[in-house]
Amino acid sequence: MSTHGSALAQGPAMSVPPPSGSTMPMDTDRKVGRLIALAQWSVGMVLPAGGDQVRAMCAAVADLGEQRRRGLVIRLLCTSGPPDGETVRALSDSGMAPSTRVATTRSQEAVIVDGRVAFLPGEGPGPCHATVRSPAVVRVLESLFAGAWDTAVPLADYDRLRHCTRSETARSVLTHLGAGLTDDAGAREMRVSLRTYRRHVAELMRALGASTRFEAGARAVELGLMPWYG
Repeated sequence: MSTHGSALAQGPAMSVPPPSGSTMPMDTDRKVGRLIALAQWSVGMVLPAGGDQVRAMCAAVADLGEQRRRGLVIRLLCTSGPPDGETVRALSDSGMAPSTRVATTRSQEAVIVDGRVAFLPGEGPGPCHATVRSPAVVRVLESLFAGAWDTAVPLADYDRLRHCTRSETARSVLTHLGAGLTDDAGAREMRVSLRTYRRHVAELMRALGASTRFEAGARAVELGLMPWYG
């Protein structure tokens, strides 16, 4: 399992494009909850960070009880930006916060249990989903999950990054970096000295684990810390 810095320094993980607008309806939440209840060794989840889906899965994990949870490897990969405050509280209450990461790439929503069965929510309204039991297909999904997990950022590190990048100065610098401005141009835009601008750049690059200025801006966008530069 990679550290935060090395994970950010790697390239994008191989991922499956997610279905457009996919969600997990209420009956799907119940089905996934029953699947998690049958887990013996591991549960890997790729879900949108906000909304009811993650909280429903947290409730399913909490229902396992502390002793059962200790015997399972449970990992949650959040996509589509960071978890909101209510979701973070649910993660903490269920004991899942330490095993939660924020993805740097978009991935297919999925729940993989024991490396033997995968549940894939489908596209469109209603209970549109697929339960996959083919060993070959589940192995591929597990491999994709592992790649995305290795390049994702631990939730605690993400919170630290969010704190480091929320100031107006940091966001201005990241905007200029993502737009490809030179240090001279960025300093002029912000009306600060070149030395001060470069100090801010160095601090942000170090925090984001980026090796180039453009990469720092791109990482901030990938992690949902900054809007896409249009």
